Order: sequence, then structure tokens, then C-alpha cells
Amino acid sequence: MRIPLDSIIINNKILARIKIDDEFVNELKESLKETGLLTPIIVRPSKDGKYEIIDGLHRYTAAKKLGWKDIEANIVNLSDVDALVYSITNNIQRKQMEPIDEAQAILKLINEYGLTETDVAKRLGKSVAWVSQRVAIALKLPDEVKKLLESGKIPLSVAVLATKITDKEKQIKFIRKVAEEQMNFDEAKEYLAVLLNDTIYTIGYEGRNIEEFIDILKKNEIKVVIDIREQSQFVNPQFNEELLKRILPQNGIKYIHLSELGVPQPIREPYVEGKIPHECFKAYYEYTLEKYGKKLEEVISENRKEGRIALMCVERYPVPRGNQKHYCHRNFAAEYLLKNNVFDKRIDL
Repeated sequence: MRIPLDSIIINNKILARIKIDDEFVNELKESLKETGLLTPIIVRPSKDGKYEIIDGLHRYTAAKKLGWKDIEANIVNLSDVDALVYSITNNIQRKQMEPIDEAQAILKLINEYGLTETDVAKRLGKSVAWVSQRVAIALKLPDEVKKLLESGKIPLSVAVLATKITDKEKQIKFIRKVAEEQMNFDEAKEYLAVLLNDTIYTIGYEGRNIEEFIDILKKNEIKVVIDIREQSQFVNPQFNEELLKRILPQNGIKYIHLSELGVPQPIREPYVEGKIPHECFKAYYEYTLEKYGKKLEEVISENRKEGRIALMCVERYPVPRGNQKHYCHRNFAAEYLLKNNVFDKRIDL
């Protein structure tokens, strides 16, 4: 039936989309002038002989701009929640909503009508994963990222990846780089893995056996061990290079030896015995890092996508503790990586 346009009112609570796309409205105006209204709008009765629009907001707006007095409408009796579900479903079927609009509409069902994500999925005929992705982009993305998604500069799949980042600055850094370099999904996923791998771990084996050592690495999900001892053959047999080369990969851990970042025995031994002052030892190792720090950074960059990285040396602790009165040079290597913004955080195992 035809109803007067001035009898139609807008109730945002039951509309999937409340933003008016002016360009789309102008296209509809031309279509309505040429062929008339092919698909009636959907309304429900309201108070005082009025009608609340459920589906067809842009058609209604275009008709008003054309100066129409009335419009063809189908009248349905639906509750608020059913009306909103109907509105969302129709817009999804016509592919007239961007993911961010779908997300906001779904949040309405959850926040205003108490539906769970599972309830929403059933009502819309979608998977729970589909619903969860849209809830995530609505709740976890800053406005800048939402605008890039809305403008089509990043796809939904990349926006969903960004929701895995809890730090807002990192989210924006991730999205900007993906957009600037026009990364595909696989490239963005690889970059995300690197960006989230923001902690350098350190570990020493003194006082531990190889089983305990490997157990600690696995519990902390270490995927790459960088051995920064100068020599590894004249040490505890459980931790010589040849054994580590075999046993660590068997446990899903990559082993890399950077002997140039080690401390020669003629320097390490007198330092441990207190014959070389700490300041001298530190200055010596800072000189070592000046020469080989970039090599360490390169190795980390090449292997970062593998997962968490740990610097390995002999001393149980990186700093004096208990019976250990001296520093381990891995302490200064870790500090170097933080100072040069290679990693954001550090954990000593």
C-alpha cells in the first residue's frame, strides 16, 4: 500500500544503517525518476498513525528529495529486536553495508537487546566467527583504523588482524604500514608476527641440566636461541655447540651461534674472579657491540618471524645475584637491543 511520506518517522534503534550516503541517494533519485520504486520500503506501525521505517532509508530519502508525497510500503508488525534483525539481514543480503556498519549494527543487538554472539549468528544466518570478527573491529580498533576500513584502503581480513594488537599505537603503526605498502593478507600476517614479537629473552644454563634448560625454553615458547658465547666446545658437555645444534631443533627451536659477540676467555676469567673492574668489562663489551651489534640486529631481523628469541650464555643470571657477583655480557647485549628499539621489552629466564 502507499503511505504518506510525512507519516514516516526514523527510529535509530531499529535501523541497521543510520548514515545517509548522499552519492547513493542521488543515484537512487535518477533511478526513481526513470523507473519508479521497484521494491517497496518496509515499515511498522507506530503511534498516532505514524510508521517507523525498518528497511529502505535511502529509498525514502531519495523519494523525499524528489518531492514525492507518498511511497509504496509493506507494513509488518515486528518487535524492536526483530525489526533490527530484519533490517540488518536485508542490508547484508543486498551487500549495502560496509563491515564497520555491520559491526555497529551487531553491537546494537548485543548491547541494547542482550543477545549473545551465538544468538546474533543464528538470527542472521551467519557463523559465530563472522559475528565475532565484526564485534572485534567495532570494539578494538581506533577511529583512524576504522576510517581506513570504511574507505576501502584496507580489507576486513587485515582489520581483523589488527584487533590482535592490544596497544593502540602499534595498531595504527601496523595499519599504516600495511596500507602504505599495500600488503596482501599473507604479508600483513607476517608483519604482524614480527610486530607482536616485541620482547627479547635471555637465558643462562649454569646450574641447570639440558632437560631443564629445554623445558624453560618450551614453556616460554622460545623459537630461536642465539648463542653469544665465544667458545662453546670447551664447556659443560651438555651445552656444547654440536649437541645444541642437534637437540634444540628436535624440540622445535632454532639454534644460532654468534661467536663474535662472545667474550674471550682471557678477559672473561679475570673479570669473573674480580681482577678486572666492572666498568672496564662493560666498556670492553660496549666496544664489541659497536663492532658487531648490527650483525646481531640483522640475525634477529632474519629470524624474528620464527617466533620468540632468546640470547643464551653461561651465567645463570644476567646481573649479580646470589653467589654470582658479576654481570653476564648478555645483559649488555639485551640493553643494546632495547636502546636501539629492536625490542620493546626484556624478560630474563
